[in-house]
Amino acid sequence: MARPAGRAELIECRVGDCGCPEEEYLFDGINLIVHFEPDGSADAFMDGGDWGECETTVEGVTRFAARVAVLAWADSVVRGPAT
Repeated sequence: MARPAGRAELIECRVGDCGCPEEEYLFDGINLIVHFEPDGSADAFMDGGDWGECETTVEGVTRFAARVAVLAWADSVVRGPAT
């Protein structure tokens, strides 16, 4: 049986200092910031306070595809790989 995905709550959509769109989520209690690049890729940064920080870059043809990839990455970081 597949496990349910982590919970992502959208907190804010904004435009970053460089003019690119950004989204901020609360993902299973951890802050997740997604910075979307014009080429469809996205940079993601998770800040778990004392737990630590991590970041990645994902490729995506569209913002939706990049968002799906980022949320899957965040789920694997928070909960470990699916078995």
